Amino acid sequence: MAKDIVAAASFYKQSYFFSPEYDELPTEVKKEVRVIAAIAAEKTRGIVCVGFIDGQVFMESSGLENDSEYDEITARAVIDQTIDEKSEFFKMLSEWYALFMTEEGRRKKDNFLKNFKEEYI
Repeated sequence: MAKDIVAAASFYKQSYFFSPEYDELPTEVKKEVRVIAAIAAEKTRGIVCVGFIDGQVFMESSGLENDSEYDEITARAVIDQTIDEKSEFFKMLSEWYALFMTEEGRRKKDNFLKNFKEEYI
């Protein structure tokens, strides 16, 4: 069960990271993932990651080891609320992952395009 990070944002460094592995995502989706991570990092006052575990979206927050002000309980509440508020977006993101990032999804997409071309072009 490997974590595959799409984006991360840091309250500490006021910066974010977006994995080049996910450059195929539509521009607006990439922007939304960055915004979600950045806002959550600001609210949790920590580091927030958005990614996939076995094709399902996950979010997590952590604080620096020596940050006594980071509150895990508040951070978990922020993450849970964000996941709830963005559930439709995350569902769509998981579907995108299944179609574009898995071997089975690629086969289905290729078969669809092949059949579409044969039928309509």
